[in-house]
This record gives sequence, structure tokens and C-alpha cells, in this order.
Amino acid sequence: MLAARKLAPEGFDTALFTAGDELANFLIQCVRTDCRIAYTNGIYAIPDCIS
Repeated sequence: MLAARKLAPEGFDTALFTAGDELANFLIQCVRTDCRIAYTNGIYAIPDCIS
């Protein structure tokens, strides 16, 4: 997450999640609150902020 914060200190404005569970919930913190998030059909454990 430190590398993501260095790349986009204010957060990302879009995200594509291809995996769910704890990693997605952890990385969701790197996405701005007013952004768009896409996830593939069949992703298990949809991130908390999406469900």
C-alpha cells in the first residue's frame, strides 16, 4: 500500500479488482471515495464498500 500511496498520494480515481477477500478490502483504502470501482463477474467476497 505504501507504493500505491507514493504513486497516487490523493488516491486513485478508478480501480479494477480481479480478486476479492482481504486483499481487496485492504487496497480499497487507496481509492478515493468519489471514484468508480469495477470488478469481474465471479469475484468472491466483494469488497465491503461495494456490497
